[in-house]
Amino acid sequence: MSNRARMGLNQTGPHRYKPLEDCRENIVEYIDEQHIDADDNDDDSLDEVSAVSYEGHLKWYDHWLDHLGKDELKLKGSDARKMATQLKWEFNGTTPRNRYDRITHFHDWLVKNEYAEKNPYKRWHPRKDLKLTKTTEQSKHLDDGEDYAVSASEIQAMERHPGRYEIRNQLIIRLMWHSGCRRDELASLTIDDIDPAEQTIHIRSSVSKNNEERYVGWKDSVNGLLNMWLSQRDRWNTNDYPYLFIGERGGRLDGEAINEIIVQSAYRAGINRKLYADANAAVDEDGDPIKNRDLITSHNVRHGLATKMIDDGCDPYRVSRYMGHSSVEFTIEKYVQEDPKDGLPALDDYNPDEDIEN
Repeated sequence: MSNRARMGLNQTGPHRYKPLEDCRENIVEYIDEQHIDADDNDDDSLDEVSAVSYEGHLKWYDHWLDHLGKDELKLKGSDARKMATQLKWEFNGTTPRNRYDRITHFHDWLVKNEYAEKNPYKRWHPRKDLKLTKTTEQSKHLDDGEDYAVSASEIQAMERHPGRYEIRNQLIIRLMWHSGCRRDELASLTIDDIDPAEQTIHIRSSVSKNNEERYVGWKDSVNGLLNMWLSQRDRWNTNDYPYLFIGERGGRLDGEAINEIIVQSAYRAGINRKLYADANAAVDEDGDPIKNRDLITSHNVRHGLATKMIDDGCDPYRVSRYMGHSSVEFTIEKYVQEDPKDGLPALDDYNPDEDIEN
């Protein structure tokens, strides 16, 4: 029997972990604090969906500590490495890294509150030391669409099948295609963040993924949809919410709702499909995971824009700045296909014979 099976960490279903109230006292206190501080209407605060996600990470951690027979206050660096190995073995995609980061934050919280003297997880760099990036299981799906780049024709097809709230949903699809905003960035936009005269959008540092502000924009084809939506939004916005995208009852659309608009529009257009089951997938009556990863999501719209920009000859540095990537190196590695002759044009720009007298 494998170590994974002995630990009981390959079970599936909603009753996999014990209820939060039965978890370790420190974990319960930490999660309670996350929920108390969560505020869906404050861009600088954790939203409630994230707080629930954190609860899942820590319930798994409590389960893992039980099987390890360890006290969370007495862990060593070697225990942190064991946990990283278990995460890579058990989960796919970004779950291992996200879970490791959340557990590291929990131990920072223990130190901050003087429950522990040091954080054993700070000994390791998640990517460099523990290789907590995309796992082998997920990488097998890359060619099957994980990094699928949506095309302009597919955007048009999605806009023809926007669903119930036609104008708003069409604007979300087109504005994401023009601006390259992440779904949470789009969800956090306020009326004050957009400048119709300049056709620009201010992505505030408080809502950007890398905590750096940037400006993105749109072309003329967005203007008609934007004007129609602003008129409709005014009729819906009885609670005077500042957000650009709201629901019929006036509440802010969160990132998950925006992603669902993209996903379902692609299904209605006949261009979406399920790829595989990730670590968060539900199971059928036989206990087998049900495919839940879609070919086209908001990520793939953003990926399509970056791909088009590179293919159209845009400088990778500008693409990196526009998309809000962590570095230009990431942009080059992700989107630029190297050609051994790429350096030759430099000879035309710098002629070694230019200052030599013949």
